[in-house]
Order: sequence, then C-alpha cells, then structure tokens
Amino acid sequence: MPRAPRGEAEGDLVTSWLRTTVPTLWGATVSAALAAVAPHLPADLAQPLEALLSSDSTTLVVVVGAVGAWHATWRLLEQRAPRWLVRLALGSPRTPSYAP
Repeated sequence: MPRAPRGEAEGDLVTSWLRTTVPTLWGATVSAALAAVAPHLPADLAQPLEALLSSDSTTLVVVVGAVGAWHATWRLLEQRAPRWLVRLALGSPRTPSYAP
C-alpha cells in the first residue's frame, strides 16, 4: 500500500488538528460570550440563558452545540468566503486528505 510522503502526511496532520481545534476555540468563545452577555440582557432573555448556563453539563451541551454550528456554518461558507476568513474561522483553508 503506498504511503503519503512524510512532509505531506505531516501537513495533513497539522491541517486536521487546526480544523478541529480552531472551531472548538470559537465554540468555547461563543459560549463564554453568551455567559458574559446574559446578565446584561432583558430579564425575559437573561433568566433562561443563565439557567441554561448554570449547570456544567448544560454548559457543555451549549459549547458542543456552538462548536457544531460554527463548523457546519463555515463548511457551507468556505467555498465562497475569502481564504483569510476561512483560515481565521477554521484554522486552515485547506481540507486534509485521508488517503489510506
């Protein structure tokens, strides 16, 4: 079975790591921003949001949801967005290849 050249395989590893880590950081940032903004919202919005973020387990669900939404949105937009913006949002404008 042919293997990818060492430099190419390492590049794919870095790309896949970036495209996993960067959206995760954005999802955590969105969740932290929600928690920071919640006390400043009108009571009818703040109370449900604060209740949602008051438990570690529901906060984790919010973070996972934010990461998933961030990644899915940018995967849809990446073909139309400038490369620099895709790099900022996903960590790399290049999709790694997972050849056997």
